[in-house]
Parts: sequence; C-alpha cells; structure tokens
Amino acid sequence: MSARAAPAPRWRPLDLWRTVAGLAVVLGGAAALLAAVDAVPSWIAGESRDVRRVAGVEEAERRLRVRLLLPGYFPDSIAWPPSAVRIAAGDPGGAALDFEGRRGGPHMLLAQAARPGAVPARLVPAATVLDEGATWLGGLRVPLRRIVGPDGHVWRELVWMQKGRQVVLRSRGSVEEMMRMARTTRDEP
Repeated sequence: MSARAAPAPRWRPLDLWRTVAGLAVVLGGAAALLAAVDAVPSWIAGESRDVRRVAGVEEAERRLRVRLLLPGYFPDSIAWPPSAVRIAAGDPGGAALDFEGRRGGPHMLLAQAARPGAVPARLVPAATVLDEGATWLGGLRVPLRRIVGPDGHVWRELVWMQKGRQVVLRSRGSVEEMMRMARTTRDEP
C-alpha cells in the first residue's frame, strides 16, 4: 500500500516579506559589524578613519599618485627612513612623515598636501602656539612658530607653499637646520 503524499503548504505573500526582512537584518548586521571592525585601528591610534599608515615613502607616492616633497639635506640628528608614514586620501589629500631622532624619541614631522591646497588638518597634530614670527624662504615671507606639541615638548614649525602645495615642517632641531631643510625640499629624486 502506498502512502498518500502530504499536500504542499500554501504559499502566502507574507512568507516572502518575512524572508526578505530576515535577509535584510542579517546583511545589515554583517555590514555594521564590518564597519565597526574597520574603525577599530583608527580609533586605537587616535586618528581619523581616512588616515592610513603605509609602509614607506614609495607606497605613499604610489597611493597618492604624486612625488612627495623631500629635503635634500637631513641633519645627522634625524634618522632615515621615517618611523611612520601616514596618508589622507581625498581632495587635496596629503602625507605626513614622522622622524625619530638618532638619540631616540620624536624629532621631526614633515606634512604636505598632495595637490595644490592646504595640508589636511587630520595629518598634523594640534599644537599650542607659544609665539610666532616670520622668516624668508627664497623670496617668500613664511611663518615660523614655537609650539607645544601633543607630547608636551617645545617644537618649531615652519609653513610654506611649494608648487601650490602647503608644506608643514615641525622639528625639535635648530632653526638653521629647518631652514636648510626647507630650502633643499624638492620633488625630484
């Protein structure tokens, strides 16, 4: 004797909506979780989400599609290569290179816009200006400041425009070293 097959359940439009809503909740939850996981490294580092650390100067140039402006002169007190290279995408985008001193500890920051315009503020840590003067760099009169950085130390800051791109040089070295570095900053190898 053969068993009679059970009738197929009736399809109802409400079932389709439940399935779609369940799928939307699962996909939305997965997207939110991935966004949170993506934000964790920036949150830990205390940086904006669009600021990324890269392996070196070459990678920064490749990602920004521009030659970075680098000093031709580096005093012996500064270690090469940079201890950290950070980039910010967008318009104009930019890069910040952090340098350690040969005796240890932060010694210099070189930040620059990737295109004509100002350096993205998220690349340059906030500082308190102690005093401000001006100096001549080539034929340009540029600001020269003494600042207190986020580390609590006194730094000097020189800001100028080169090929329409803003450059910020912060250093714990002498003004003479900074001026020589600024005068020799170029985008040629």
